[in-house]
Amino acid sequence: FEASDGSEHVGVIPMPELETMFANLTRRELPEGDQAICLVRRIRDYLRDECRALMHLDAPAGRLIVVGDLHGHFNDLMHVRHQFGVPSSHNMFLF
Repeated sequence: FEASDGSEHVGVIPMPELETMFANLTRRELPEGDQAICLVRRIRDYLRDECRALMHLDAPAGRLIVVGDLHGHFNDLMHVRHQFGVPSSHNMFLF
């Protein structure tokens, strides 16, 4: 990642440390809490400001079930429906 000013760091995480963090993640080793928070905030800012891929939604009144891409698999959709019920104003789904 490059910061928006062109420098090779993300927030307060220098690039070598960031590369080490990603290498550790591939081995399923989690970063320190402050590093993870910094990284998540920078990615959030990048997605919001540069990619326009992040949007703010008001929290639903009930529960929100986040479902990944089903890739057209109808059986997976039926499993989600069976597991969580039908959509309603108090049982919302985000695909």
